[in-house]
Amino acid sequence: GSYDSGIAWNDFGYPPVGATDSAAAATALATGCKTPNGRISTDATGYSLSTLLEKAESKGMMTGVVTSVPFSHATPAAFAAHADSRTEYSSIADQMLLSSGLDVLMGAGDPESDNDGNAADPRYDWVSQGTWELLKAGMVANDRNADGLDEQWTLVRDRADFTALENAVDFKHAAGIPRVHDTLQERR
Repeated sequence: GSYDSGIAWNDFGYPPVGATDSAAAATALATGCKTPNGRISTDATGYSLSTLLEKAESKGMMTGVVTSVPFSHATPAAFAAHADSRTEYSSIADQMLLSSGLDVLMGAGDPESDNDGNAADPRYDWVSQGTWELLKAGMVANDRNADGLDEQWTLVRDRADFTALENAVDFKHAAGIPRVHDTLQERR
């Protein structure tokens, strides 16, 4: 369709339908290609599109995703995963943790916490129970530097651990998932 910014500023209900969702918008930013709503770095046929981070990794650069929403949510996912549907959260989380070249991954999505940082009955809607248990046990890895060897993620959940990362002399291959389920900012 089309878009008229003048109408948009005067009528916040415009456009009522057909707006690009965050999955397609992030895919466009991450890959330079448009895609239908709901897709994560794939085209309309399901073909995986090369992302900016994948191109950086192919040049030996370090990469990371840092977000205030669950790390497997559509916007952060489009930079490090590929999926036909934005709702494939467990598969997206597995791609980001196990098969991407990410060096750093930080965002919400702790299945054992509520949004105030309190322990809660586990909800595995952003990452599978199996992957989460292995991540906590220090048994999740990816080949972050493309040397053919998998490097273990260091799970960081508490303020003191995040502070230690800030002051670390040596780089830590870190998955920073603070004790919050859905968001680090809104509705808190």
